[in-house]
Amino acid sequence: MIPELSESIPGDINSKQFPELKNVIAVGSNCKSGMLNLDDISISGCEEEVAKAAKKVTIDDVSHFNTTSGTTGSPKLTPHDHFRTLNDNIFVPDQFDEKQVNNLAVTDNLAYVGATQLGQVAPLLYGTTAVFPSPIYNFEKFLQAVEAERCTSFMLTVDGAVNLAYNPICDKYDLSSLKFGIASGSPIQPAVIFEFNQKYGIPLLNAYGSSETTTISSTTVDDGQKVWHTAGRTLPNIEVQIVDEEGYPVELGEKGEVWLRTPIAFRGYYGDIEKTKQTITENGWIKMGDIGKLSEDGYLTIVGRIKDIIIRRGNNIHPSEVESFVVTHPAVNIAQVIPIPDYRIGEDVCVCVTLNEGYKVTEEELKFFFAGKVFVLN
Repeated sequence: MIPELSESIPGDINSKQFPELKNVIAVGSNCKSGMLNLDDISISGCEEEVAKAAKKVTIDDVSHFNTTSGTTGSPKLTPHDHFRTLNDNIFVPDQFDEKQVNNLAVTDNLAYVGATQLGQVAPLLYGTTAVFPSPIYNFEKFLQAVEAERCTSFMLTVDGAVNLAYNPICDKYDLSSLKFGIASGSPIQPAVIFEFNQKYGIPLLNAYGSSETTTISSTTVDDGQKVWHTAGRTLPNIEVQIVDEEGYPVELGEKGEVWLRTPIAFRGYYGDIEKTKQTITENGWIKMGDIGKLSEDGYLTIVGRIKDIIIRRGNNIHPSEVESFVVTHPAVNIAQVIPIPDYRIGEDVCVCVTLNEGYKVTEEELKFFFAGKVFVLN
């Protein structure tokens, strides 16, 4: 990524692609020229100064940043202070049996809020173990880690959960230690949860949240098959409402934008006042940018994203709904739905897929699998 690194002086990198980057710090013995080694810049001898600085830290100071695309699709930084970081993790684990959450396999990107909160902060608070199977996501490395470390729970994105349900490679490993898992990123099809439950006999929990609201805002916990299609109920201290285009609440069961309000929500994007105003209302509601609906008994169902609507023959199509169904095919690993301009019908739906290792499938075979199930793919 930085070809100039090997010729640079440590602390004075001159990169054309990253002109503001001046330091790269390496952890461990793999320190190449141009880099600083963590051991070389340790605080040894500075303990007194560090202790003085630590006394000035308050619960309202920023503890860390997460990256997010938010509701507009462009990268942003969400700062989280110590109060929100700690309180978020205090009531999320209360939803689960503490005997089950003692060895968590974490596969999510560490820049994202789920891996930060549930993967790093929560284990420190509760004395549980976090297992990181590989530097970047690799499904088989995840399976190997579960078997070797006897993980009791896991946190995966939806494509990883689909792999657990359908990929035959899982049969090579002993996953009997697992008690439950959490999947996030987009809604999971009930068919996937059913297949997973049949295969392992344990819950696969739909989790909904965002960096802006700190982490998980709602989850199904283990509420039975009738609500597997939902994102569950909101957790303690989180309010939810579904609103129309003018920001007024809609009737129960009707679709609208999901707004959440919680004392642990972030206070604004770093260095971006305009996007903050677009996302947080004067009354503290976070505009999630998701289309959803609420049932009479409080279950939240996510239908799609406001920005992602494809209009085909006058019908509004949410790509996430199509994607979540396409990945139920055993050969499909990841699916991405994009609009294709079509003068006859406005926009048509294009589905791009990557296949699981060892699988081959033709376009016609996929179309046959979807025939009569997803009208937009007919």
